[in-house]
Amino acid sequence: MIEGRDYAIAATLGARGRQEDCSGLNDRPPPSREGSPGLLAVVADGMGGAPAGDQASEIVVNAFLSGYGRTNLPSAAERLVFALEHANETLGETIRANSAELTGERGESPGCTLIASLFFADRYFWLSIGDSLILRYRGGKLERINPLHVYAFELDELVRRNEISREEADTHPDRLSLTSAVLGDGVEKFDFGEEHLLANDILLLSTDGIDTLGEDELAGICLSNENDAREIANAIIHRIETIDKERQDNATVFVVRRGAYESDEADTEVVRLS
Repeated sequence: MIEGRDYAIAATLGARGRQEDCSGLNDRPPPSREGSPGLLAVVADGMGGAPAGDQASEIVVNAFLSGYGRTNLPSAAERLVFALEHANETLGETIRANSAELTGERGESPGCTLIASLFFADRYFWLSIGDSLILRYRGGKLERINPLHVYAFELDELVRRNEISREEADTHPDRLSLTSAVLGDGVEKFDFGEEHLLANDILLLSTDGIDTLGEDELAGICLSNENDAREIANAIIHRIETIDKERQDNATVFVVRRGAYESDEADTEVVRLS
């Protein structure tokens, strides 16, 4: 657990042998033309089945945070995209310099998903690549903010065009395969957005390991603990561990409440919680 004024990060190893999730924050990122943000939150999930996923996620989180801090681009959007490009380039350079250590027997390279949110007093900017989740709890309801880069969406489009059946789409073996990730060789697709923050909004930035819990259960946890980010983060991870799913993936959740990012001192931190 790591916590600030009212943001918190919690994680579980699940049933996996190592933790491939990584998260990081800067609670006083540099100002942009939109004003002075109060928090930059980043979460990455090393790709399962690929080598060195734990190293990839840590490299990318570190590089994203440093990249955001080093650019003088004027807007928050430009800074976040620059940070993504810097993180991707840094991963690629690291893989090329350490290919024997970081690549698999068949030459496969490590990679990771990435989500990031930059919080201002009344709004936030977000960036997403892969299948990690940005969820918003508002007024008793949980809503996913970012689209997921998985093959399921392409299959659903084929269903819409009557090219395959609903059953074929739902049972396709590659339905949950990633269609975009940070791989160090160019980012094919990412999504970006800006959202307003209302009073009592709660944001969850998480890896897909929290899919063990349904939206109703996550919303219930937020409702029961809506005044305390630490309690929300702890309750989500505790519930996942209580279920004790046989093949439970790593799960990390970064919880942010509106008004949680008005710290007096700056800090940048990268964490991997077991």
